[in-house]
Amino acid sequence: MSVRKVGLITGAGRGFGRALTETLLDDGWWVLALVRNAATARSLPSTAPSRCIPVIGDVCSDTVAVAIADTVRAAGGRLDLLVNNAGTGGVANVLDAVEAPELIRLFDVHCLGVLRCTQAALPFLLESGAGIVVNMSSRLGSLRRNAAGEFADRGFSYSYRVAKAAQNMLTLCLAQEVGARGVSVCAMHPGRLLTDSGSEDADTPPLEAARNFTKWLKSAGAWVNGRYFDLEHGEQQW
Repeated sequence: MSVRKVGLITGAGRGFGRALTETLLDDGWWVLALVRNAATARSLPSTAPSRCIPVIGDVCSDTVAVAIADTVRAAGGRLDLLVNNAGTGGVANVLDAVEAPELIRLFDVHCLGVLRCTQAALPFLLESGAGIVVNMSSRLGSLRRNAAGEFADRGFSYSYRVAKAAQNMLTLCLAQEVGARGVSVCAMHPGRLLTDSGSEDADTPPLEAARNFTKWLKSAGAWVNGRYFDLEHGEQQW
């Protein structure tokens, strides 16, 4: 009898998160799909309803930890994978237009949201014995690539790049602390996704990226801890 695999995906209601929910279900996983409201929960993939369990919560609220913990326990207490995927985009791309509220909002989603969800999931991931946390990052969060001028004059927002860079540092902090305890933590750039907030050079459908992620996941293990991946081009520079 095969062992049940359970993954928690944040931002599962649309875009890459929804596509990943579908592909993991197709691959036999049980998916705890974190969405912000009941209406979105009702629209989740129905191909395997018994294995797709909604979690209603907002990664920007401390109450999300209770929603995650309660749902994991109700689903049997097992958790093997956390994909911190919930995200949002920024607008201001020149200094005169940058305002603190936008920076704070994106930092809350991309960094504090990851922190809240990982704190809630960690006890269950530790019990798994080989838990994995994947923080969905971006090429725009790479300090090396930004320092090299790769994204200069491309119109990308301050807030998104700053928030993703902060998320990357959080990923490294988590990897250094919990990697030795049996939970591997890594960052992942899923590709230039064709979503509502995609960049002008986006060329990858979310479902294609989700299938690539699911293939990558089959070989993932302790070796991914502390590393930064690009689904299209392999390991990426921090």
